[in-house]
Amino acid sequence: MTTSSADAPRLTMVITELDIGGAERAFVKVAKGLSDRGWKVDTVSLRDAGPLARPLNDAAIPVTALGCGGFADLRAIFRLRRYLKTRRPNVVLSFLHQANIVSRLAAKGLGVSAVVSGVRVADRRRSVSITERMTRCCVTHYVAVSHSVAQAHSDLCRIPKEQITAIPNGVDVEEISQIRAVDRNSLGLSASDFVVLCAGRLTEQKSPLDVLNAVMQIRQRSADGNRIRLLFVGDGPLRGLLESEIARHHLHSTVTLCGWRADLTSIMKASNVLVLASRWEGAPNVILEAQAAGLPVIASDVDGCRDLVQDGVTGRLFAVGDVTQLTAMLRDQLSDSSNALQMAHSAVDWVRNNASWNSVVDCYNQLLRNLVAGK
Repeated sequence: MTTSSADAPRLTMVITELDIGGAERAFVKVAKGLSDRGWKVDTVSLRDAGPLARPLNDAAIPVTALGCGGFADLRAIFRLRRYLKTRRPNVVLSFLHQANIVSRLAAKGLGVSAVVSGVRVADRRRSVSITERMTRCCVTHYVAVSHSVAQAHSDLCRIPKEQITAIPNGVDVEEISQIRAVDRNSLGLSASDFVVLCAGRLTEQKSPLDVLNAVMQIRQRSADGNRIRLLFVGDGPLRGLLESEIARHHLHSTVTLCGWRADLTSIMKASNVLVLASRWEGAPNVILEAQAAGLPVIASDVDGCRDLVQDGVTGRLFAVGDVTQLTAMLRDQLSDSSNALQMAHSAVDWVRNNASWNSVVDCYNQLLRNLVAGK
């Protein structure tokens, strides 16, 4: 779509922070895609700019960091309100809970045509539901990353179903298909190792200790358990606890804490299985990326994961917190990977047909233009 700069609808996108994460990467993709489709896009991070400010700047999309802190930092509302007064956007689109609440309050009374909140996870915490209900009168529309997240958020926050639209995350299947696997030797791995990959923040939500415990059980009880290796790619508040557990159980040769890595997809292609043991999720990008990379997936049976993984067809699902079930699934793949690889091939086909970024951004573009037009 071609639109003159003067006539282009103005969109301010707001996110809590621009550190490396699934929601943040999706934010960048949507911002760049909507800019390509004729929107005059600018972006705001409530906290610092973070590493993902760079691809936005490279795409000539302005990034403003407000330098605020956590949820209790009320300065974010006033700083964003001052910013919006200068930009006068037609639409404010926010991602993540803090950014959603701040954007609603900051935009109130400024004549913004549409205030749209992006719901990335089905977060059932009381602190979330209360603030969501208190500010829902300031929201024009919601976008959820999956149908199950849309249903859960609608029920939790008493939102009319017609006020929430499900638009999934996307993935660049063709781009990922061109990426080569990282050299296993560079990670201290051998060709015969069975590599379990966990990618994401080291937080209670992601339950990294459940995966560590499953790997320990396999090492202790499986005949070929000495082949298993566990890679954590990511960082977060549980890193110290994981380091203590690794030292206590003498697992330095089995478990590697890689920190954040820019070559995650290359690591996926050198791994045997991705495990996501989250307590809750939205529509985790890491699953889509693993599926596009042809990596078998084992995930917890929570909102979002079950939208992306059909158990026994495109991957495996286990009950949340059930380390015994997770251990059994990993042991099955360790002893015979043929069924897992067949499911991974099916997952590639599913992603190719259902989760391209072009189709995702098209959905955002159509929704936002309809809202501006009052449809």
